Amino acid sequence: MPQESLPKLKRFELLETAGRGNTGTIYRAKVLTASGSLAIGDEVAIKMLHPGLLVDEVAREAFLSEARAGMQVRHPALLRVHAVEEVRRAEGVRLYLVLEYFKGRSIRRWLDSFGLALEPTLRSLARQLSGALCALHESRSEERRVGKECRSRWAPD
Repeated sequence: MPQESLPKLKRFELLETAGRGNTGTIYRAKVLTASGSLAIGDEVAIKMLHPGLLVDEVAREAFLSEARAGMQVRHPALLRVHAVEEVRRAEGVRLYLVLEYFKGRSIRRWLDSFGLALEPTLRSLARQLSGALCALHESRSEERRVGKECRSRWAPD
């Protein structure tokens, strides 16, 4: 099977595809140029908006709203957004978020692997996710949906 060709970015080396969703693709990446709190060699996640959605104002605004919320809100169950960047090149425009990298499974993958969770595990998940949603709500940067591939820092009990 041929290896997937990853997009090229000036400040980051994309190492592998970490996931795909309806609005974008997430890559595990390494920082090549220090900026803000990021040092050369740090691992980050790059969430890149699908090219076909760049002209969809609703999808674009939802993506940017996610970026604003992730930069403003701090909670142990939420991944930090370090930056949102738009790059214009001859091959096209790329809009992406630079996220804190968290190695782990999505909630969906965890449930697919282990099946129905027991009540104490579900209570733990509910407590952590409701805390994250409360933090978003209190900041007035409310995320209006929680995707099925939610990548919070959920630590199953």
